[in-house]
Amino acid sequence: MNRTGILARLRPALLLGVAFYLALPHSQVLAQQRTGETGSGQTEETGQTADGTLLDPVLVTARKGGTKDEAFKTPAAVTSVDAVDIERFGQKSAGDVLRTIPGVFTEASARSPALAINIRGMQDFGRNAVTIDGARQNLQVSGHGSNGWVFVDPNLLAGVDVERGIVSTAQGSGVIGGAVNFRTIGLDDVVAPDRQWGILTKGSYGDNGYGYSGMTAAGYRFGENAGVVGAISGRDASDYTDGWDQTVQWTGQKPRSGLFKVNLAPGVDQKLDFGAVIYGNDWEVGNTPTQAGTRMETDVKTFTTAYSYAPADNDLIDLRINAYFNDTRFHQWFPQSHISRNTHVEYKDKGAGGSISNTSRFDLGAASLAVEYGGEYYFDEVDAEASSTVPGGVPDPAYSGLTPSGERGIGGVFSKSALTWGMVDLIGAVRYDAYRLTGSGNNPFEDGLIPVGPFNVDKSEGKLTGKGTLAVTPIDGLQLYASYGSGFRPPAITETLMASTHPGGMAFLKFRPNPFLKPETSTGWEIGANLSYDSVFVDGDSLRVKGSYYDNEVENYITSAWSTVGGLNFTYVNMPTPSRLKGFELSADYDLGFAFAGLAYQDTDIRLVPPAPTFGMTLTPPEKVWTASAGIRLFEEKLTLGGRVRFVSESERFNVMGAITPVPEYKLYDVFASYQATENFNAYVTIENITNEGYIIAKEYEAREGPGRTIMGGFTARF
Repeated sequence: MNRTGILARLRPALLLGVAFYLALPHSQVLAQQRTGETGSGQTEETGQTADGTLLDPVLVTARKGGTKDEAFKTPAAVTSVDAVDIERFGQKSAGDVLRTIPGVFTEASARSPALAINIRGMQDFGRNAVTIDGARQNLQVSGHGSNGWVFVDPNLLAGVDVERGIVSTAQGSGVIGGAVNFRTIGLDDVVAPDRQWGILTKGSYGDNGYGYSGMTAAGYRFGENAGVVGAISGRDASDYTDGWDQTVQWTGQKPRSGLFKVNLAPGVDQKLDFGAVIYGNDWEVGNTPTQAGTRMETDVKTFTTAYSYAPADNDLIDLRINAYFNDTRFHQWFPQSHISRNTHVEYKDKGAGGSISNTSRFDLGAASLAVEYGGEYYFDEVDAEASSTVPGGVPDPAYSGLTPSGERGIGGVFSKSALTWGMVDLIGAVRYDAYRLTGSGNNPFEDGLIPVGPFNVDKSEGKLTGKGTLAVTPIDGLQLYASYGSGFRPPAITETLMASTHPGGMAFLKFRPNPFLKPETSTGWEIGANLSYDSVFVDGDSLRVKGSYYDNEVENYITSAWSTVGGLNFTYVNMPTPSRLKGFELSADYDLGFAFAGLAYQDTDIRLVPPAPTFGMTLTPPEKVWTASAGIRLFEEKLTLGGRVRFVSESERFNVMGAITPVPEYKLYDVFASYQATENFNAYVTIENITNEGYIIAKEYEAREGPGRTIMGGFTARF
């Protein structure tokens, strides 16, 4: 299917949105204040003061791009990371920031820029919604390790928003783990509110393979109703040295990226945004220092549009329409020395999606009610093709079956109501999701279920799910909440259609399809508390604490299995017994102006059936992960000095032969300093792993060593 065919699938939703828009009374009153770049989907939360005075229901969700402070006032497991955190500890990889969020971890190779995000034990095959500016990133490539990848340039990030658990509105279709949205910089990040134009530039340099990194962005406002912003970014990194003073080969990369956005205000109460983000990178991977490396290359193009209409004099209308198109291409060039000799494989994932939602607010006297309702749909067309890198050569055809071609669309409708009455918030949501998956292949193995040879698959199914939350604010600043919800995750294209043998002529290792897979269903409950207090110990200080405990159960969990019937063969199957995932999460921040401290902690108990050998070579995230930081501000808070401790407990690795080996725990110490010389210029220095500790990276599928001491310095300037 070509791009026109993909967009044709979105036509009903887009026409519905246009019709909805044309039917609305176009208000000429002042628009509500813009809160940032429009995301793709919000959840409704409400609140009140200590004396019971009702507050207007507001859209506060991590996916909207709210402040870090809002997360500590939301009765859900949400977290926001801002540009300060990214600049301080996320310059090398966005994964470094994600690993400091309770309940979130990443699996990645030290030799690859790709990220696979794990939320409360759920990972890969679309279990989590991973988006860039609201556009889903659904690339899946089979191999030894993770399957779902996202490529992000931290230089272009303005923030990261995470929602853990069931997502009951937009971005919730097909999701049972949670949602992560990477927000890229926009016009307001580059141009000051009182200026017409602006330039933002960042530069950094570091030793131990970090190399140089830089970004420049420029923006311009055409009056009050239009603006544009563009940015380019690049980095040149080389191999790093571990804490044992050994070079970790094949860890260099050269990412290049950019973005362009247009912001329009067609009416005083309307916003229309267009965006494009482009990412490219190339790197090499080899198994030994003397082996020729396998060249890797990726190109990602993401296009988004977001429309909002919120007349200030009409509480019944808060309309949001979002659409995206994403084109991801991943290349592998295997040299003569590799088992897959002289083979080039191109993986293509063309995805498109959109959502429409409206929020209506009602004043019920002693109570207030906000109802959000809408729908979403997204579609992926996947294609994998192998070719020879030499004239007249024969490519290895196994790759096109390991990551099979196919199409899958998922859509749903949802409704969510938030009622505030005194100190009580009652939030209820219901949604119906359905999917359709089509594709074909060539089964290499007769198993009594699918005949050997060509096969075709066309399957679909739907399910009704929901979520309820009860929140109580007994005293001002303290909120207690409890929630129960369910989710639905359809089988992925690879899980259903994979049919091949192992590359490199290893035909005795067979991979067969399973069109009979059932969707995964998740049910679980969560209890939590939020504390948000100011002037606790001294005037002007602030204390924020967020804690939660969750207990989830996944029915029909899909994992890889193997047997020796007719040779060694692998397939994806539904587990007959439920998988259990539970844990405790804690975030705490204290700030008294001249000093600050923070803590992020997680303690998990993830009980998943391990995958078959040859597939995912890591199991679950470490049980205990915590990050503690503290610092002081001097000279009228222009100079910031601080330190950080990162702890990761022992974890397990499932190697290619099926053996489970332990990965030792480790503790790393970092220090940082920054100086705000002027309002528009900041310089910083960071030393990571200052003690030069030697360690194995947790959830690194090749059990590679982590970087030793690394010193980085940089600046941010605005003009």
